[in-house]
Parts: sequence; C-alpha cells; structure tokens
Amino acid sequence: MSDALLALMAAGSLAPLSYYFARFVARGCGEETDSLLGCSAALVSLRNLQGDVCVDLGSYAGRPLFEADEEYRGEGPVGGPRGPPLPDWLAALEAADWVGGPGDHAPLILEGRRLYLGKYWRFEQQVADALRARLCRLEELDLARLGQGLARLFPPGDGSSPDWQKVAAAVAASRRFAVISGGPGTGKTTTVVKVLALLLEQDPHLRIAVAAPTGKAAARLTDALRGGKGRVDVALPILERIPEAAVTIHRLLGAGFGEAFRHDGANPLAVDCLVVDEASMIDLPLMARLLEALPGRARLILLGDRDQLASVEAGNVLGDITG
Repeated sequence: MSDALLALMAAGSLAPLSYYFARFVARGCGEETDSLLGCSAALVSLRNLQGDVCVDLGSYAGRPLFEADEEYRGEGPVGGPRGPPLPDWLAALEAADWVGGPGDHAPLILEGRRLYLGKYWRFEQQVADALRARLCRLEELDLARLGQGLARLFPPGDGSSPDWQKVAAAVAASRRFAVISGGPGTGKTTTVVKVLALLLEQDPHLRIAVAAPTGKAAARLTDALRGGKGRVDVALPILERIPEAAVTIHRLLGAGFGEAFRHDGANPLAVDCLVVDEASMIDLPLMARLLEALPGRARLILLGDRDQLASVEAGNVLGDITG
C-alpha cells in the first residue's frame, strides 16, 4: 500500500484536513486513501483551502497533483501522485459511489471536467440562481421622476466622456441587482448615496440596510455615507432617510454560535434594499447565506474593487461577477 498522501502531509505539502477528507471519501467507497478517488478528494479539498471553489481536472491531467517539499521524494519529477489522462479520470470518478452529478447530494460533485466539494457546488448554484432572479428590469419605476433625479444629481459635464457614475446610478436604480465597481477614489460611495436618494424618491418608505464584511470596513462605510450625504442635492426628508450606520454582514444576519444565522430563507431580513461594501471580501458560503436571507423582491447593490481585499474562504464572488 502506498502512503504518498501521508508523506505529503508530513512534508507540509498537503493540509491535514485534505488528507483526512481523502481518507474519509476513499474508505467510504471501499478504496485505499492513495487511490485515484482519494487523491482527487485531497486535491479538491486542498484547492478549496487555497481559495478555489472547484478543480478543473483537465489542467492536472498528466501532471503532478501536489507540489512536494524537498523533504519528500516520490514518483514523478516533483514527487507525489500524477493525474491520469482526462477521459480515464472522469470515468473513474463517475463510477465512484461518493461522487455525484449536478443536483446530487454527495461529498464530491463532478460537473463536466470540474470537481467540487458537494457543499460548494450547492453554494455556487444558490448564488447563481439568486442573482439571475434579480436581473430583470423593474416595471414599477416612475421613469419621469427617475430621469429628473438623475439630471439633478449628475449635472452635465463637458461632454468629452460618458458620466459613468450616472450610468451606474441609472442601472442600480432600475434593477434589483447591481454592481458598482472601481478602485479607491472613484466615487463608489458617493454614487451609492445618490442611488439611495433616487430610490427613496421613488418610495419614501423603502427599508434600506448597509453592511460590510468586517467591522473595520463597516466603520469606513459609515464615515463615507455621512460624508456623502453632505454632497447630494435632495430634499431634507429624503436625505434623513438615507442610512448612515453600517453593520457587519454577520451582525446583519444575526450570527450566533457555530454556522447558524438568525436570518435565513425561513426568517428573511426585513429590508427592501441592501447595500454591501467591500464585496471582494465576501466568500461564496457567506454570499450564499446572505442571498438566502434576502427577500426575493429586495434590491442588492454590491460595491467593491475586484482587485482589492480578497475573500478569506473559497470563492471570489465579485471577481466572477465582474470578470
């Protein structure tokens, strides 16, 4: 019996969690830990820990699956198991009991040539379905009022280039889902303050919440909202209804002990519009839980820069949306 995965773990090239997950899956299917199934499970687990939602098996076919430390010398140029030809690999995984297809509940999901941890495949589908459901244009808008608000809040420039902030505001005000992206100093927060003013002019009773992934980001967003409110041309009653205090996403969802949140699909958030800053920091599981708790008719506006502040866990949601 080979002990390549155990040696890789001892050398620091394979996380213990990935090794024991591989052993769990392999033994559950009556195979050795170092079988192709076990190595595949270890690979997808390791890549997940490194930030990837899935593994494209085609990019590993015929290549070493893990980069071994110098302490470990195994088979192959850099040590350790190698990926078989892609057709053989796919056939072996399709025949494994604990590998399912899209929609199945299994530890591993194989979709085409992509291998997922089962829960991450479900998170990805949940996020994709929720975002697609929000892509339609709103029909209940007062377009004349929206046009007047856009003209007032975004005065004409010299005409040499489009006013992209005005374009972003028009899109955000007319759809249930929008992304306002850009680097530092590009006016994302000022733009979203104007968007909220436009929305409140449509519905003064709109329930708005603003959030960010961390306490530090929430504090920055709070300061930016307060400053931004001083630079918008709106009636005082509208201005007073634009929120200033941002909270963390975990606090918004009602985080408790463990992974449970007070707000979910059965107990949704009491909001009509949610603004989330620093969206590049939101990993796939947190985005899935946020969307689960957000009412279907509620608007979602994401702010962020895909090149800044990557998420801690797997899944670059903002990057995938804007890529």
